[in-house]
Amino acid sequence: MADIPIYKTLEEKSKLFEKNDFFVIDTKAQLDYWFEFYSSNFKKEHSVDFIFRGMSDAKYKLFTSAQRFWITDNMEQWKPNYEYKDFIEDLVSKAKANPLLRKIFDLYGYSNSERDFPLLSLLQHYGAPSPVLDWSYNINCAAFFAIDGVKRNLSAGNSIENYVSVYSIHKKKLHQKKELLSLLDIAGEIYPSITEFKNFGDEGNPNSNSLFILSDFETTTQIDYRGPLRVKTTKPVTSLYNQNIIPQEGLLMYNPFKDRPIENLFNVKMYSHGQNLHLEPFKCFNIHKDLSEYLRRLISTKHKIKKSLIYPHLYDDSKEIKEAVMNGIIR
Repeated sequence: MADIPIYKTLEEKSKLFEKNDFFVIDTKAQLDYWFEFYSSNFKKEHSVDFIFRGMSDAKYKLFTSAQRFWITDNMEQWKPNYEYKDFIEDLVSKAKANPLLRKIFDLYGYSNSERDFPLLSLLQHYGAPSPVLDWSYNINCAAFFAIDGVKRNLSAGNSIENYVSVYSIHKKKLHQKKELLSLLDIAGEIYPSITEFKNFGDEGNPNSNSLFILSDFETTTQIDYRGPLRVKTTKPVTSLYNQNIIPQEGLLMYNPFKDRPIENLFNVKMYSHGQNLHLEPFKCFNIHKDLSEYLRRLISTKHKIKKSLIYPHLYDDSKEIKEAVMNGIIR
């Protein structure tokens, strides 16, 4: 098995991200200031302008699950001339053949090609590898993922081993420059098949950085959407039959490359040819694991973000509703 590249130090990691005052958060005072600015006030003013991602280990690079499978299992050696994009096509093809998923998309009238990207959303959220990475419009959801299940390494001190990370991309600014587009911007109103994106992303060009987002909460980059999130398409690409995407206020980022993490795509030398985007480094906030329990209680008490919301089980919610009714009757 091959090792997935990681960051060895916070100093090494800092070279790939935008400089900011909160790159390292070591104290409660620093965390309170960061939380008040980004989590409380910022969200109210910029409901969908920014996107966020949380990671429970700061040392990990932003690889998709499909990339991790491809790299760690040396899948390039499994079959002659078998490429990473063949692997992605096979995942979608097998998902299409699943009787339950086929019945769902038949019921909602999705054509054969319209199923491909919605299937990637389901694969991503229910345990199968996919070439997309989860992001959220809500920094509190990202913070939850950063601290969920975190265990401090007592021997690591202030090394990178003892930090979680929250990432922030100014999506609106990039949209206005037409540098971070959605699937609808690229393909129009009809969702394309995954095979139509076989050549999307030039593996042979080290400075190619093609990517796009999948979201049901936006249409095109020309629309400055304000107000609470709502689905803005008649044929959802991420939220159809997916309980997770709505409470997580989620969207997905499609990375076509076999071994380039997302942050590398925001740090390329621009050429005048090829599939190149002008993507500048984005922000990263590294929070010491000593503060994880305090942060968990902050987002839970102030914003009601907790595991039962992020990972919904409607059986549990239905039981709570029944119990509330029964308890109300006897009062």
